Amino acid sequence: MLRRVLATLLLAACTASPARGQTFERFGVRDGLSSEAITDLALGPSGYLWIATEDGLNRYDGHSARVFRHRPGVPGTLPSSPIGALAITASGEVWVGTAQGAARLDRRTGRFHSPPGLPQRSNITALVADDRDHVWIGTSTRGLWRYDPERDSTFREPIPLLGRSRLRVHALASEHGATWVNVSGKAGRTVCRIAAGRTRCRPVNERSELASINGEPLLSDSLGVTLTWLSSGYTWTVPPAGEPFSSGLRSRTDELWLGTEFGLAIVRADGTRGWIQPDPARRGGLGGHDIRALVRDRQGSIWVGTANGLYVTREPSSPFVTYRHAADDAATLSDDRVNGMAEHEGTLWVTTNNGLNRLDLATGRVERVPARLPEPDSPTRFGAAFWQVLVTASGETLIGSKRGGPHRLDGTRLRRLPNGSLNGGVRGLTEDLDGRVWITTSFGIWRREADGTAEKVEAFPAESPSNITYVSADGSIWAGTDAGISRYNPATDRVEQIRTLCQNGRRAFNVWSITETPLDPGALWLSSHGSGLVRYDRASGASECVGMAAGLPTDAVASLLADEYGLLWTGTSAGLARLHPLTREIVTFTSADGLQGDAFNLMSALRLSDGRLAFGGPGGLTLVSPEAVRERSAPEVAISGFERAGRLDPGTPLAGDTLVLRHDQRAFGVRFAALDFRAPSKNRYRYRLLGLDDAWQATDGSAPRATFTGVPPGRYRFEVVGAAADTPFGEPAVLFVEIVPAFWQTFAFRFLTVTLALGTFLAAGFTLSRRRSAEEARADAEATEVRRRLADARERERLRLARDLHDGPVQNLYRVGHDLDRLGETVGTSGVAPVRERVSDVARSLRRMLVELRPTLAEHLGLGPALRTVMRHAEERHPALTVTVRDTTGRWRPTDAGRLALFRIAQEAIENVGRHAEASSVRVTLGAHMGGIRLSVQDDGRGFAVPERMVDLARQEHFGLVGAQERAEAAGGTFHVRSAPGDGTLLEAWVPALLAPEATHVDADT
Repeated sequence: MLRRVLATLLLAACTASPARGQTFERFGVRDGLSSEAITDLALGPSGYLWIATEDGLNRYDGHSARVFRHRPGVPGTLPSSPIGALAITASGEVWVGTAQGAARLDRRTGRFHSPPGLPQRSNITALVADDRDHVWIGTSTRGLWRYDPERDSTFREPIPLLGRSRLRVHALASEHGATWVNVSGKAGRTVCRIAAGRTRCRPVNERSELASINGEPLLSDSLGVTLTWLSSGYTWTVPPAGEPFSSGLRSRTDELWLGTEFGLAIVRADGTRGWIQPDPARRGGLGGHDIRALVRDRQGSIWVGTANGLYVTREPSSPFVTYRHAADDAATLSDDRVNGMAEHEGTLWVTTNNGLNRLDLATGRVERVPARLPEPDSPTRFGAAFWQVLVTASGETLIGSKRGGPHRLDGTRLRRLPNGSLNGGVRGLTEDLDGRVWITTSFGIWRREADGTAEKVEAFPAESPSNITYVSADGSIWAGTDAGISRYNPATDRVEQIRTLCQNGRRAFNVWSITETPLDPGALWLSSHGSGLVRYDRASGASECVGMAAGLPTDAVASLLADEYGLLWTGTSAGLARLHPLTREIVTFTSADGLQGDAFNLMSALRLSDGRLAFGGPGGLTLVSPEAVRERSAPEVAISGFERAGRLDPGTPLAGDTLVLRHDQRAFGVRFAALDFRAPSKNRYRYRLLGLDDAWQATDGSAPRATFTGVPPGRYRFEVVGAAADTPFGEPAVLFVEIVPAFWQTFAFRFLTVTLALGTFLAAGFTLSRRRSAEEARADAEATEVRRRLADARERERLRLARDLHDGPVQNLYRVGHDLDRLGETVGTSGVAPVRERVSDVARSLRRMLVELRPTLAEHLGLGPALRTVMRHAEERHPALTVTVRDTTGRWRPTDAGRLALFRIAQEAIENVGRHAEASSVRVTLGAHMGGIRLSVQDDGRGFAVPERMVDLARQEHFGLVGAQERAEAAGGTFHVRSAPGDGTLLEAWVPALLAPEATHVDADT
């Protein structure tokens, strides 16, 4: 009964000053965790998140969770799967405590080892690591033990205060070389302190509980009301919990987050209190009860371990701070659908679909303003639906409703502006340099003079509904409408319509926002709901669309702002995007980064006086700190696993390790992860295997791994660098791989074998060898000659077709075109012109076919320019495909046969990708390799399973690949295919080449 009463008091105390709305993302079994019952959390020095559960240990790297469990009869596994305690030393050793004993994880082998000296099957209740990497182990009945890494042994620590038998350790904490113990026995219960190098446990307090927040030991009384930091003596008063809190964390803004059985209690530095209760029905709510563990990662996210899952939320110090509506919380927004904002003297006024709000920008506290439209100006259901708000330079607060026109706020009452004809929804409120207010509605634009009178500006066309007005730096009045933009000249009372036609021919309709940036003077930037962002050059009148093709998440752009650095921030229907107006670099943020959601409302954006940006959406209000986003550094990349022959090693190699493989383990893979947990799917990676290929390969957060096959014996250096969506690439993580040759692959064995063979079978062997060699050479020569003749025959047939097309249909089409021109002079061009254009199109198509049938560019300009021509034709036929060509052949030039073979192989490959692969990009590379020219064509398409024999390719109707192999071999070269379903396709061809002494080296990307 007492416990229920105290819990009620806690809820009452906290509800008086609730916590700011917090969004939580849930992790459970479906996300790879071994169990949803979380018992402890820890963040290691390397950045991994370690998650202890009632069914095993999990290591989370942002991409996936690796699980460690107890396996009966298998040595090296956990003593027991249910884990009660977790500790990580400064050197990164992971210790777990179970009901069957303690164990530490050897990360290189993936095996657990029980510390020597600790009694077997001890029930571990607490673990902590001190400054010297000593691990203190608390048990349920056998007292306190300490593991010494220098001696690799465990020793029992005597606590004579309570006797010597059946001592139970409840909690442990360590700081500045001292260790604190909360222990009970037959003689009672106490908290005592063990100094570094001492064995005596000196009593500290007999009536308090020991706890730890951010590793700092503290005492709490039996109700958890008073907290005393043991190292400094600093005291906090917190809400009564009815029992000691189970976990705690100190935020970067000096808040205390306390986990209890009833939810999260938050105590702020100013003494105000908040409460986050479990709310599984609310989207983004905290769904788990019984908060057992709290930890903060390197990006500032707070992880909450509960009895019903793992949750993550953003700290208020995150670059993105979100405010939402909670039905039972009067200190939150009145509605989640945020429409407009205005700032005045440290207060942010926020309009929603259900009321007006004031947000104190210094404290982050929200106050609802009980203002409604006076009846019968608006139907009841729209009485508190407000679209825009403006605080004028004179301090007057104007509210634009969604149905009842503009009003002035007096206290909490709304009074209609005097012009009775100004009705309808108010989409925009803007004050110009002369103090006049421009009121934008669905039915036109009104101008309110300083004396309060308002009149409609008839110069704006009524047939194009207006959305927003903007005052540019030179004082001009611009309007964004459903037909584009227009500029108002007050001197002439005339409006100039601006034609925003982009380079691709797309017209920028439905303009919702207009802004300027000092990085791009003389230009206006517009947000368009169908054309993305539009740059309008005021001097030339030219327009440029920046949409999905340039990297925006969508072309549906709702709002636009420029930050203090000149970067453009735009709210879209698929996230918040940041654009550099000069470099066109685009970074997108989503709800995974801490936003109110992935969608944002039209025209709902404001730049604050402190440099922050405010964006409203259907899920609430998000404040963005551009400076904090700019300061983000590259995340550390960890090598999270190594694969041999398709199987994952049990251990995890550390950066700098050398892995030795047998000669038959020439296929291996490396898994890696950038330890940035904000949006792991948007992390980016580059990797390479030096010694095999020096070129960087790219991948993203959906597939953070590298796979290599057919690697010859030798020593290699694997490097991988990573970056988050909004950071540069960091330092590489390095792993060395050595493939040991078989004994028959060594030079000594080969030399001995050759010597014995020559000595034993010198005469007969020599003769037989010559005969067989001659026969094999003759067979190879005949096969090569047959392939060469077939290739020559195909090329002759192509040339014949090209001549026939040129001399016949193409010439006839030109004659028909001339005849049509003469006919047009007689009967008029209106009827003949369409037919003439179609004839010209057919002629151009036939000439393009002639170029492909007869590659004269490859003969006169070289292989690289010819392939770029193929690239342009492919992109014309397949607009969704991007082809890049890189030529690093330098002074090496292939033979005529080799040049033609490589050209045909590349031509066929690019065309097949465009038709069948469903790819978005193709990378074509030419380079000198081992006395020849190597061509590689790699796409990111759907791929296919490559059979072991080439004849099986023909059975699968991959005739082009069979023909490519024949072309390469006919030119004296080789051909290989690598592909897998979902992983794209890589074609490699090699032909002999000669060194041209007067050639110049060209390294070009297209």
